[in-house]
Amino acid sequence: MHPEQIPLIIEAVIKNNTGIISIFFGLIFMGIWKDSISSVAAGIQFRLSAAYPGEDDIIIILIGTKCVKARLQKIGIRTSSFYIYATDSKLVVPNIKLKDLYIQKVLLRTKKQKKAS
Repeated sequence: MHPEQIPLIIEAVIKNNTGIISIFFGLIFMGIWKDSISSVAAGIQFRLSAAYPGEDDIIIILIGTKCVKARLQKIGIRTSSFYIYATDSKLVVPNIKLKDLYIQKVLLRTKKQKKAS
C-alpha cells in the first residue's frame, strides 16, 4: 500500500459505513448526556407533581428522623436548592434525588385555630 492511497481508503470506508458511524456517535452522545437528560426530566416531574411546595414553607425529613424547616429556592436544570431556616444555609439536591426526599408542607394556622389549641 502506498501512502497516497490512504486518503482514498479512508474515504471509501466512511462512504460504506456512514450509517454505522452515525449510530456509533449517536450512542456516544446519548451516553454522555444521559444523566443530564434524566436530571432535567426529574426536575420537571417534581415541578409538576403534587409534592411541589411552590413558595410555601416545607419540612424536609433528612437522614433518619431529622426534620428541618426549609423553603424551596430554585429548581435548576441539574439541581434544586432549598433554604434551611435553622442554619441559614442552602441545601443543594440533585434533581434525580428529589424523589428520595420526604417533604411535608407546613400548613398555615389561622388565629382561631391557634386559640383553640
